[in-house]
Amino acid sequence: MQPFERLRAIARWTKGIDEESLLLEAIDCLADFDDDPAGLVVACRRLLSYHPYSARLWWVCSRVIGSMEPRMVAWDTWDQIRNDATASYLNTWIGHAPLGADERPVLSLGWSQTMSALAEISAGREIVVMRTGDDNNLSRSLREESRPIRVIGAVEVAALDPACVLVPIVVSGGGRVFVTPKIFDSFDLLSDYPAVGVAPIGCALSENVVGAFISGNEALDLKELPITSAQSFAGPSGVVPREQFLQRRDAPDAPELIRSLG
Repeated sequence: MQPFERLRAIARWTKGIDEESLLLEAIDCLADFDDDPAGLVVACRRLLSYHPYSARLWWVCSRVIGSMEPRMVAWDTWDQIRNDATASYLNTWIGHAPLGADERPVLSLGWSQTMSALAEISAGREIVVMRTGDDNNLSRSLREESRPIRVIGAVEVAALDPACVLVPIVVSGGGRVFVTPKIFDSFDLLSDYPAVGVAPIGCALSENVVGAFISGNEALDLKELPITSAQSFAGPSGVVPREQFLQRRDAPDAPELIRSLG
């Protein structure tokens, strides 16, 4: 299959698959444009027009589009995804004092691949997930877990009394952090519990790319994370204070990508 034929298939027929599978397909496709810089720009634009909601796809495109060696950078990006240590660092953070001596469950606001990896390695701690949106996608994700994951509604949080709250980050950049509206609306119920933002590799973009991501996803109505909601953030280099996290950028700026989308 020629690169543009495969691109067309990925753009049209991968809606609904899990994000990691989408990223693998996209990376494999973009690597085929190694000797076609103009085609690479078109390929990135096409992928993002069909899958604008994945911040990590924007990250992939931002890394590859300005590279002198797109194939090498594309597969290095995949290695970073596969070797992302966010869940491991998060597990260590939860195990340290004072949380280490606290046997109460951990509450996750929604589910993600990072939460799934955390559940695999934190056998001694129950992780409970709170419904924050699409229950069908949540149910489909949890069916694939190797151990049962308890699901609760917002009204059950007080009875659960979690040791801490895990807040999945959609995207960050330019000193701002964004979450889904459902998670944003949950913060009033969770102010009594320590919270850590969860931002795996690929979530921290440049200010310009974040601006394009937000404007391209107006229907998602993303909300800026309040400063008081999470003072620590888990990522591929560890759990760090908010100030340090806001300086993180997983990919260079991508003026070629911004121009092609604007």
